[in-house]
This record gives sequence, C-alpha cells and structure tokens, in this order.
Amino acid sequence: MKKIDFDSDIKHLISYYNHLLFAQDKVGEEMEELTKDIIRKKDEENDIELEDFIDLEEKSFMTNLYQQEMLKVSSSIKAVYRLSINAGHNLNIDDDSKKVLDRIVNDGESDFIMYVDNNTDSVMFKEESVEEGIKNMCKYRVDPSSLEDRFNMLKSQYEYFFKIVNNEGKKAD
Repeated sequence: MKKIDFDSDIKHLISYYNHLLFAQDKVGEEMEELTKDIIRKKDEENDIELEDFIDLEEKSFMTNLYQQEMLKVSSSIKAVYRLSINAGHNLNIDDDSKKVLDRIVNDGESDFIMYVDNNTDSVMFKEESVEEGIKNMCKYRVDPSSLEDRFNMLKSQYEYFFKIVNNEGKKAD
C-alpha cells in the first residue's frame, strides 16, 4: 500500500490547478481578441470569415475542457485535504498554496455530501436529489475520444450556416 505524502500531493495538485487556471485565462484573453476582431471586421469590412467563427468555437471548446479538468483537480485537492484532516496531519505548505487551498475547499461547488450508512454498509447522500444529479451528469458526460468528431461536426455546421448566409445574400442582390 502506498503511503500518502499529503504535503507533496497537495503542492503538486495546486501547482497543476494554477497551471490550468493560467492557461484558461490565456485562452479567455484570446477569445476576447477574436471577438473584437470579428466585430471590427463586420463593422469595417462587412466581411466575416468562417475561419473566425471556427477559431472562436475552438477557443470556447478549450475553455470548457480547462474548466472540466479544473473541477477534477479541485475535487482531488479536496479529497487529499479531507484525508489529511482525518489522518490528523497538519499541512506544511507555503502561504500562496494555502490561499488556493482555502479558495478551493471553501467554494462548496460540486462537493457532494455523502456518508456511510453503517446499517447497510452503503454510501448515502444527505440530499436525495444529489444521487439523481450524479446519474444525470454521468449520462451526459462527453467521451474524450469523440472530441475531434464533435469539433468537426461543429465546423461543418458553421460551414453550412455560412453557405446559407451567402446564398441568402446572393438572392437579395
């Protein structure tokens, strides 16, 4: 059985979380610039290209992936933190990591409250709606192998939409 090094594990997870947060912010800035560029092209040239929308959709897609990964990492951070508390371990981490840890642990987001029912030896949820929510979430989870297919589908939808817009413009002339 592997011994858990709470301090090291928390530090690595927080470092990865910060990396994801930075990358997500960078993609967000790129999306903002693309949006401004699309608006400028529409106002000045009245010539918006399909590639602009595809780039914007790709950035949006990347933002969603970063958010999903951040949720997973924050969940892992919470789990390691709870284990360290249960083990009676006082975390030895730097102040910046403590701030991130406090923010993650105290956000309450996506933290399902569970307990073990000793009479039935099963995991129970304090709120009945949580179990149904988990089932629904699992039902609609995206398979990572299908991400490229999804992007290609979105691209073809934009191309089709662009073709319709161009045809409508030609009919008006």
